[in-house]
Amino acid sequence: MRYQLPTRLQAAILDWAGTVVNFEEARGPMGIGKQDHIRTLCNQTAIAERFHHRFGRLPNDTDVNEIYKEFMSLQVAKVGEYSALILGALDAIAKLRQAGLKIGSTSGYPKEVMEKLAQQAAAIGYTPDCIIATDEVPKGRPSPAQALANVIALRIDNVAACIKVDDTVPGILEGLSAGMWTVALRFSSNLLGLTWNEYSALSSDRLSVEHERIDKLFAPSKPHYIIDTIVDLPSIITDINTRLMRDPNAPKRYRTAYILFSVEKRDEIKNENPGLLSKEIIAELGAQWKAADVATKQRFQKLSDTEKVKYEEKNGRLQK
Repeated sequence: MRYQLPTRLQAAILDWAGTVVNFEEARGPMGIGKQDHIRTLCNQTAIAERFHHRFGRLPNDTDVNEIYKEFMSLQVAKVGEYSALILGALDAIAKLRQAGLKIGSTSGYPKEVMEKLAQQAAAIGYTPDCIIATDEVPKGRPSPAQALANVIALRIDNVAACIKVDDTVPGILEGLSAGMWTVALRFSSNLLGLTWNEYSALSSDRLSVEHERIDKLFAPSKPHYIIDTIVDLPSIITDINTRLMRDPNAPKRYRTAYILFSVEKRDEIKNENPGLLSKEIIAELGAQWKAADVATKQRFQKLSDTEKVKYEEKNGRLQK
């Protein structure tokens, strides 16, 4: 049997902050889980030095955990007050649905924060079909786990039928690691760091400079496309669907070790626990993968590597 690429996209997996929702937050290594974000900030020389000056030592994991607890309570309380949908996002997402795409989503925020943010977004019209928070998988971005959890929950049969849209490098790497098409966003991102009004007021010369600067920052992660905001996404969907139609018999993209593991274990889990919801199955798959021994993970990685070699020999890596 020969694997085949899909002839159309089936799902768009969207980031939240900087992609669909726009609100101010701490600058720095955006896209990763917030506890990792705090740890990364604490490891920065300037911040570590200020901490040492204040407390007489460098920050450690205990400090990170305490800061995270304080941050979480504040974030849950304030996330709804400072959030709004990016202008044009709802119209763009409606066009994606009209094109037959399911809407998944991932975020660097934990489930507790996402539940409140999702409620706020639903009140103004945004209700994705799936939401996977960073603490609902064994490992957050740039790991592909959140994106792949969407694939399972949305019942997508081919990762190459998915497009991952994000305003951060870790989010783009997440999509690429999952074997998906990827789209990076320039001007709604933390890389620009401006409000909508500030962005709208930029001169054409300044926009050109920022365009070039941000594209260079995204370049090492090699997204398939870079666009200004989510408003431009529907035209990208059309372009990708056209490209997929050109060669429907091309080999299917290789599957990751985790996806192969999930394919083998999903029915087993469902049969043993027929009442489980999709998210509960995903959580159980994640827990079993995390607990799997080295030999098991190596077995699935070997299968993935074999698919990858065959795919690259026949089709090469998909790039624009």
